[in-house]
Amino acid sequence: MRKILWLIPSICCLVGWWGSIVGPRKLVAFGVVGFLGGGLLSYWAGKGPRVGAGLGRNWVILTVAQVALVLVAIACLIGMFASSRGGGVADSPALEVRAKYELMSHGHRAEVSRTRYVIASASFSTGWHALALLANVGALKRRFAS
Repeated sequence: MRKILWLIPSICCLVGWWGSIVGPRKLVAFGVVGFLGGGLLSYWAGKGPRVGAGLGRNWVILTVAQVALVLVAIACLIGMFASSRGGGVADSPALEVRAKYELMSHGHRAEVSRTRYVIASASFSTGWHALALLANVGALKRRFAS
């Protein structure tokens, strides 16, 4: 049962990611819960004893997941900056239909195409949630993998 509780922040991250891409907007709060939960789990994983029999055989899978999440976060960061071109940030949910698609930067608005807007918004959200999941996977690996 305790291992399942360790997965709750990861599930919250995935629900938050869904909310930031598709909607509804209220689901984005789950991503914040997952991010903070991952940080707390990392702290608690470092303090508590390791449970060697838990995920020891899955150490390689968790390591591959960590590398994949880092690569996703880097690709999303590059995609966000390439699509926004310094024009600002987009709002979520990314796929929501709007009358005008505007990137916002310090009070200035730049109208852009839907494609550029969706890429900027979706890449930011995906990268942010990938980093939150990375914290969660790291905590799981530290606590349960031997």
